[in-house]
Amino acid sequence: MQTLRALSLCALGLGCALGLALCLATPPAHASDYSFQCASADGLYVIFDQELFDAEQYRTGQPPAISHRKISDVILVERTGVCRVRRGPLSGRNYEYLYRQFLRKVRFRVRGERVSVTLLCEEVSDGLPAAANCDQRRETGRFQASISQPSRGVGPKIETPGRELIDPQLDPDLARQSRYSVWEDDGSLIRLYASGNKRAFVYERPNNSLQQAGVRKGSLLFQGRRVRSRYVGTAYIYAGNCGAQPFEVSGRVSNNQTRVDLRGDVVRRTTGCRPNGLRSARFILDLVP
Repeated sequence: MQTLRALSLCALGLGCALGLALCLATPPAHASDYSFQCASADGLYVIFDQELFDAEQYRTGQPPAISHRKISDVILVERTGVCRVRRGPLSGRNYEYLYRQFLRKVRFRVRGERVSVTLLCEEVSDGLPAAANCDQRRETGRFQASISQPSRGVGPKIETPGRELIDPQLDPDLARQSRYSVWEDDGSLIRLYASGNKRAFVYERPNNSLQQAGVRKGSLLFQGRRVRSRYVGTAYIYAGNCGAQPFEVSGRVSNNQTRVDLRGDVVRRTTGCRPNGLRSARFILDLVP
């Protein structure tokens, strides 16, 4: 299929880079039974049929699979529906299909050092026998964020219709921004707003544990400034009935502008929300490819 071929070429360094997300935006139209493929943004790693490989080794031969652990999956695009076959011996039968594009974060070791990598994945399941094609498609469910071309120094953008829910503490200059890049941290999707040297990370889709702690779409993760290659400002930890706790953080931006590592000390609280010393907190945010 065209989209899967594009994914493979991009992953192996033979094609696009950021344009990968755009070429995956439309699900395939023909039978494929089942396919599962992923590629890291830097092209160093790929996943085929749930196995992780070094991309260069995969391209040149039969590499050993890399033992790894899945940390999280964050869905970017999901479409479900029914395919109806109108020709051949299976004419008149319906089969369920699934198209899913998502970010998978995995952890493994390279020469004894622990490495975390986020890969862009595509899963396709037509539910069709190999000899049949989807002649008529009826969509039953959809989630999609539309990805546009990146702006210099900010990254790929996601635009959604309508006005988003925004934390009232967000700086007005940042709240007026209609375009933003998308980042990932521990299974959560996060928007980065930028205006001049002002920066804010705002939750787009918090993971399940954060939702249980009271984080919602539009909740602030960080607000502050970019000073050269560092972010400096206030981050927020959410702790259920204790509410959002602001604390000072700072951290470096990676040389390739795809990772922000924020660290600081936040007040540790008991189950009754009483202060009980300090603990270290860290956010590692990776740009969605």
